Amino acid sequence: MRKLYIVSVFLLLALGLVRGDDEQPKKKKPFGIGIGPVYIGGSDIRAAHNDLVEKIYKQYRNYRVAAGIQEEKDEAYHVKWSDRQMCDGGCNTYSECFGGICGCKNGSLQVFGQCYDAQYVAFASSRSDEKKFRKPPDPPKPETCFEYVYERDEKGNRKKKKIIKESMLNVPACKTPPFIRRFDPSEQNCTFWKPCNEKGVNLVCDESIDRCACRQGTQWNVRTMECQVFLDVDCQHVQTDPDKDLLDMLQQKSRMDPAKLKRNYTRKEIDTAFCYVLDIEAEEYLKYQVDDSDFAVLGLSVGAFIGVVILSICGACCFCKCCASCKQKIDDTIKSLDPRQRLRDMDQNTQMAALGAIAAGEMLDKRNEQNDEFKAAQMQGTVPAAPTGYTPIPNPGNTGVYPPAQGYPPAQGAPYPPAQGAPYPPATGAPYPPTTGAPYPGQGQPGYVPQPVEGLMSYIPNAAPEAVMGAVGAYTGNKDMMTMGVVGAIDKVRMDNEHDEHMRTQAIKGAPPPPMGYAGGAPIPAPESRANPLENASYPRQT
Repeated sequence: MRKLYIVSVFLLLALGLVRGDDEQPKKKKPFGIGIGPVYIGGSDIRAAHNDLVEKIYKQYRNYRVAAGIQEEKDEAYHVKWSDRQMCDGGCNTYSECFGGICGCKNGSLQVFGQCYDAQYVAFASSRSDEKKFRKPPDPPKPETCFEYVYERDEKGNRKKKKIIKESMLNVPACKTPPFIRRFDPSEQNCTFWKPCNEKGVNLVCDESIDRCACRQGTQWNVRTMECQVFLDVDCQHVQTDPDKDLLDMLQQKSRMDPAKLKRNYTRKEIDTAFCYVLDIEAEEYLKYQVDDSDFAVLGLSVGAFIGVVILSICGACCFCKCCASCKQKIDDTIKSLDPRQRLRDMDQNTQMAALGAIAAGEMLDKRNEQNDEFKAAQMQGTVPAAPTGYTPIPNPGNTGVYPPAQGYPPAQGAPYPPAQGAPYPPATGAPYPPTTGAPYPGQGQPGYVPQPVEGLMSYIPNAAPEAVMGAVGAYTGNKDMMTMGVVGAIDKVRMDNEHDEHMRTQAIKGAPPPPMGYAGGAPIPAPESRANPLENASYPRQT
């Protein structure tokens, strides 16, 4: 009952976690009309759709050109790098360049500016504080800080354990530095791009101050702890419709030429047009926005997956336990049915009574077999006597002495085989089998007829030994003896009824005679003797 309760708790926990995972809040529009300045790209969108971020970023650059807020150095940078699909300083091994911005490669997921394999991101502790705040590895402690002690585990086994010496606890080199949950790129020293690029795909080294900084076109987002494209346009109070020509100019893929504008637009008109551009792209962007399902395992959150795994293990253990218990019960039942086991479990008096009943039953079975032979003979009639054999041919020259007195082979003897000898087999001999013999099996001729059992044994019923054992068990209060006696007597009565029914059925149908040589059947005929052609043969002497 306790195991069932534990399994039920795990099941409810797993179902609750799965249900909580399914009831995620509906995604909100990321940007556009009614939304203020926002960060896009990076860990906010799946890596396979970084091209959509590149598209919006180009539209944002057109917006800045149309608004006249794009500085010449910025435009020169984009002409040199962004328009040529190149990134200043390059991207690290796990990312690639998209219009001057680095993004994780397809099949990866960006978290806190670092790329993880999308298949294993749920198990990579990618959203832990260590990854978020870029915790460096603890410096190694010198061996002088440690000593070894011996402890005993729960099983009493002695184990060696490494601990810091009590005298070295206050030594700075032996202390573990505290984990400071803070990361600011401007506080990270650098002399080239790699130390910064390893902490974020869009972090580069500003060589003018030897500090890490975000790549041009991106800004540091404290919420996601990474560099992202920042759209500094407030669309919360847009109420008018955009100018169609301006809208088309902002949406073009190539770099916008401000000289091609049909008229001078106000800043508000340009902001309104760009907000509508963002509103158009928001629906597609929302489809590929990262959510908790990207950190799921087989469609389940990590907590739900762990709950299901634990539940499965518990269920498997319970199933194996039930199977083992059932197997043990079956084995015990089979073992209990073994007469040897039953006798072994009994006391000496019960064993002697059971053995006596078995011996008496064997004697009664032998009596029944003899009676069955008598009944069979009555149903089948008599059996003929065995046919006579052949008379052996006499050999006057055979004295019974070997070798003959005249030597072997005889010098004056007849050649072998004799030229005038009788052919073999003799032409005048009786045929085999004899044609004048009685047919087999015999019809209506006398044969062996077994006699029925008479005397006291004929009055003892077959179930008597078991009945006596059951009565003795009931009298003495031995339940095992009484049970065996009653069951044995009932079984014997059933077997006798079946046997009598079988005999009556055979009598009605006319049972065939027993085979030759069996009780009630014809005896095996003796073979007829034949003349030996070698008795009168003479052999030439060898010199």
